[in-house]
Amino acid sequence: MKNKSRKRKQMMISAVIVVCVAAIVAGYFIKNVQDREALQIGSISMGSGASAESSVVHYKGKTYQYNKNLMNVLFLGIDTTQDLSQEDMPGDAGQSDCILVLSMDKQKKTARLLQVSRDTMTDIDTYDVSGNYVSTIQGQLALQYAYGTGGKSSCWAAKKTVSRLLYDLPIDAYFSMNLDGISTVNDAVGGVTLKLSEDATVVDPTFQKGSTITLQGDMAEQFVRKRDTNVSGSNVSRMKRQTEYITILLQSMREFMKQNGNDFEETYRKLKLKPYTVTDLSMEQLEDMLSYDFLEKNIETVPGTTKEGKEHDEFYVDEDGLHDLLIQMFYTEVKE
Repeated sequence: MKNKSRKRKQMMISAVIVVCVAAIVAGYFIKNVQDREALQIGSISMGSGASAESSVVHYKGKTYQYNKNLMNVLFLGIDTTQDLSQEDMPGDAGQSDCILVLSMDKQKKTARLLQVSRDTMTDIDTYDVSGNYVSTIQGQLALQYAYGTGGKSSCWAAKKTVSRLLYDLPIDAYFSMNLDGISTVNDAVGGVTLKLSEDATVVDPTFQKGSTITLQGDMAEQFVRKRDTNVSGSNVSRMKRQTEYITILLQSMREFMKQNGNDFEETYRKLKLKPYTVTDLSMEQLEDMLSYDFLEKNIETVPGTTKEGKEHDEFYVDEDGLHDLLIQMFYTEVKE
């Protein structure tokens, strides 16, 4: 009888332990789910078929709704001179040295730019020569374009990865341009004149802080592309030059179109963009983009820290800062 009593006690103790462990595990699981849901800023619970356009976000005690008036376009500057429309072997398509999300509010007709560092460490999808998914690796964001098969395939892969990095932010279209396109468009609009906010004499002795310069020919490419790769963090100053240049270039393109009677198709032909670009935007959408003002004050950058890696710089996103930025740029508060 004593043995049976002892066994019952042991069984009861074991049951209590099991219940306690189960409670701890359940609590941990619930907390993880809550934490994960709190971080899902863009497309909440994609597995359930919900999208950012239909989602409501509860963040820091407030409720937000994705701004359905936005159209987000991914702009990629590719470090190659070859025709972007041709197919390549995975790894040979070039890298995206400039990565921007152009966010246009169709109702307010205002626009903002979100710049993403090409050195951002994130999940990169790799593909075979037929464009089939192979695996996911950790690498610089710029490599995602290279791991596609060129053209539309690489643009699609880059768009998907940038969206994932930004918590499944909807990206409606893409526009990529190669190196030759920079000087071609630059010279077609009569050059780009800007005042330097920072010293860039490492690129060209004439690029002194405070000086006003007119970029012509190869100078334009050097301005947005060149940097000292031996200096850690050199991409940061280059990113600033890129956004300064692009905002002025878009304004110059708008003026150029006015001089051509606001005939966009004629303007597009004179700019000779087609051989250097790949996009899924229609001619009407491209024309509409020029009706927005891309001002320097409306430029944001994904926050984070640059660290010197074994072979190259590595940029690590400040997730908390990114959450705040995404809410501020792409969501509107819902008043209870």
